[in-house]
Amino acid sequence: MAEEPIDYVSIIERKRAVPAKIRIVRTITRIFGNIAPSLTSKILLSLFQTPGRIKLNEEMKAVYSNGLVEYVEFNGQSIFTYTEGEGPKVLLVHGWGSSSYHLRHITKTLAEYGFQAITFDAPAHGQSSGKRTNGKDIALFIRHLGQLHDGFYAIVSHSFGGFATIVSLAEGLSIEKFIAISLPVNTDPLFGTFYRVFNVPPKVQKKMEQHFEKIIGRPLQSVTPIHMDLALPPTLIIHDRNDLVTRLEHVHEFMAKHPEAELFVTEGLGHRRIIKDATVHQHIVSFLKKDLKT
Repeated sequence: MAEEPIDYVSIIERKRAVPAKIRIVRTITRIFGNIAPSLTSKILLSLFQTPGRIKLNEEMKAVYSNGLVEYVEFNGQSIFTYTEGEGPKVLLVHGWGSSSYHLRHITKTLAEYGFQAITFDAPAHGQSSGKRTNGKDIALFIRHLGQLHDGFYAIVSHSFGGFATIVSLAEGLSIEKFIAISLPVNTDPLFGTFYRVFNVPPKVQKKMEQHFEKIIGRPLQSVTPIHMDLALPPTLIIHDRNDLVTRLEHVHEFMAKHPEAELFVTEGLGHRRIIKDATVHQHIVSFLKKDLKT
């Protein structure tokens, strides 16, 4: 049976009690963090790269009945993909611990408005194989999928999916438009959320980041959007004023570096409900259809 992902968002937003397994990890971290920070950091890093997944029942899987389900082999893993609709190709990229299922409302909307919506479950997510992954793996798959589809007209991302998309763009992926919902622009949503949930002490945080840099083969700052030298395509950033996971003030800092991008701010939708909101969907469609050559 699939392991249920740790619900970081609900814990940060204080919408649920802290589960027992998190309290156990907090205790282990507190006890061993100071006497064995390197070992503790490796244990936590393994957890950091393990998103877990929600097992879909047959009713949930029915959302994929209107299109094409395929599995793409990539780096020894089997990656679930779903395509619905006809028209300019738009890739949807979900967030950490999420899946293509959670973007089903946007997928349906795009298909209804004349786009071919292409979604996937990232490695170690959803119906794809694997137990551990990171932004580098997901960015590589986005580029791989782009090659298989002879390019995308646009990408619509949510949360961590926006981070992975930006890494893909920096490494050569070419698209005409980019929409980022709840975009993480610095390391705070990536590592900071994890640190806050598990009460990771600074000494262990530093070790974790050092180990992670060895895994991805580059400094963290080089893959952090706020620090990257980016040439963005026409970009729309959609963000909620009350998002406690990816902060709006950080997005404003990113916008200061990229004034060419557009910003649409919502109110009261938080980090998750924003991807289900009909007004947000209409902004997405309007942005994608603007200046579209058919």
